[in-house]
Amino acid sequence: MRESWVNAIVSAKQILTIGAELEQYRQAASDRLESEKGRRYRSKRPVDVEAVFGRLKQNWGFRRFILRGLENLSTEWGILSVAHNIAKVCSCIATFILLFFKSKGAKRLPFWDIFFVVQK
Repeated sequence: MRESWVNAIVSAKQILTIGAELEQYRQAASDRLESEKGRRYRSKRPVDVEAVFGRLKQNWGFRRFILRGLENLSTEWGILSVAHNIAKVCSCIATFILLFFKSKGAKRLPFWDIFFVVQK
């Protein structure tokens, strides 16, 4: 039984005990992450999620939910998701408009003209 445990002295008063089973789980997780399939998943991960949370937390200042309860939390998260998607669409439209007018050789963008054309 003693062979399956590893003791490490952290400081003079503390001893950190790590089980061999934990090391096996760590090695298995490491093997899965280093496999070809694991590398594909890891390459997609930072692109998919982290930008959304970064925008919500850093740019919009969202740190915690206001409402309590699972149903209210789902509603609040849904509103945040819709707001994020609207912001993405607006960004794509603005980029398209910018590229369109740049391709026409415009020195400046006629924002008010665009606004009034959209309103008509």
